[in-house]
Amino acid sequence: MINKNVEECAKVRKSIMIPMTLIFIFVITIGVIKPNMLYNIENNIVTWATKSFGWLFQLSAVFFCLYVYGLCFQNMDL
Repeated sequence: MINKNVEECAKVRKSIMIPMTLIFIFVITIGVIKPNMLYNIENNIVTWATKSFGWLFQLSAVFFCLYVYGLCFQNMDL
């Protein structure tokens, strides 16, 4: 029973793997052939993301800092 679950979890889902691999290869190919075009596309995506979701980036950074701050003062009884 345990081996069956391990084998089932180890299977590659081709419906996810193949499209993502093709996208990955496509982006790398564009980066090799036309690096300036890839830079402009990525720059536009990052600019849009920070303008639209800048508040989320800042909020997640604050929560991460608070989490790390809490870990620093946690009692470490091992």
